Amino acid sequence: MTFNKHVDLCHVRGLQFNGCTFSLNHDASNISEWSDGIAAYNAGFYVRPYCPSHTIPCVDADSCRFSGFYRGIGSFTSDLQPHPTFIHSARFDDNAIGVYLSSTNYAIVLGNYFEVGYDEGTTGHCGFANGFGIDVNLANGFCIENNKLRKNFSAPTGIYAGIRVQNCPSDYDIIYKNELDGLSYGNYAEGTNRSIPTDDKKGIEYQCNNNSHNGIDFIVQFIGTDTTGAMIRGWQGDKDLASGNIFTRYTSSVLHFSNRGFNTINYYYCYPCTDEEPVHIFSWEPEYFEKE
Repeated sequence: MTFNKHVDLCHVRGLQFNGCTFSLNHDASNISEWSDGIAAYNAGFYVRPYCPSHTIPCVDADSCRFSGFYRGIGSFTSDLQPHPTFIHSARFDDNAIGVYLSSTNYAIVLGNYFEVGYDEGTTGHCGFANGFGIDVNLANGFCIENNKLRKNFSAPTGIYAGIRVQNCPSDYDIIYKNELDGLSYGNYAEGTNRSIPTDDKKGIEYQCNNNSHNGIDFIVQFIGTDTTGAMIRGWQGDKDLASGNIFTRYTSSVLHFSNRGFNTINYYYCYPCTDEEPVHIFSWEPEYFEKE
């Protein structure tokens, strides 16, 4: 019998995992290459720390931990009705993907810690090393906030991204105040991440994220050959409230922002603020990335 997942949820709501540990040994036999710690299908659940002392605030919280899986948590939704999904203060290490959300709307991923990528020696089902901390596909209304993501120090050379959003039909979702360190891509937006492609006031915005030692801090990337389909919200900040993102410094090889689509990004930054101006930029034409 092949091992696929520790927990399999389907059409349930409100199940709680408090201070639980989910782990998988790569050397074990009969392991699926698509393994999950928790797999949820049209299901809502809570992942939270456990407080042994029952104090407020808790001084000895015991966080949930996910280690050794293809996906630490995989949530897949096809119902039109949302299912509450709340992932808070958990630790993810030695996984190809920490949290994967597919059509799971209104999910909350808050205050978690990710070491992105498998440990050295395990390249996964694709035959080369890659990994994502948080991977969101076809979802909107989410909260991705105050997470810490870095490349797993033991992972082999490969491509690793902190937070990827792919074809998310977003009215206005903000990815806020995450720390991204030592990754190939800190923030990876792939495909059309707007609810209305022709409305540049719709889509995903990045605010107050702290990037360090990344190859590329922010990238907007097309899928396949559809270069016109690569887009996020056209306004990153505005004249009243700057974006507040901090960029990788101390190296000229990094790209702070790479816009590989053909939709203009109006990027607002705080002029006197340290490390908030994007300096190393790629765009096909200057008008596709304008700094204010």
